[in-house]
Amino acid sequence: MDIKLIALDMDGTVYYRMGEIVPSNIPPLHAAIAQGIDVAIVTGRPVLAPPNKLKKHGLVSDKTVIVGYNGGCIYHVEKEEVIHSNPIDSEMAKKVFELIEKPEYSQTIF
Repeated sequence: MDIKLIALDMDGTVYYRMGEIVPSNIPPLHAAIAQGIDVAIVTGRPVLAPPNKLKKHGLVSDKTVIVGYNGGCIYHVEKEEVIHSNPIDSEMAKKVFELIEKPEYSQTIF
């Protein structure tokens, strides 16, 4: 079976939680990219968050993408362009914020 794509969670997997990339993850990712395997980094972070230093570590191919904002945006790293975006409607976001202010949701962790 040939591997075509590796999709990796960012925080706590490829990267330290909300920090920089785990150094021991760099060589295997370089090896995968050298074999022509596409890499997708998946995160709740914004696609252009400062710690997303894939280029700095040589972890970008012509197909590398970041799936950011918890799936709300797919960003092509090399081309520096949004491939697809599906943001939450502003009215829906307002409703969510109104709901989380209610007492029955006071123990919810965001």
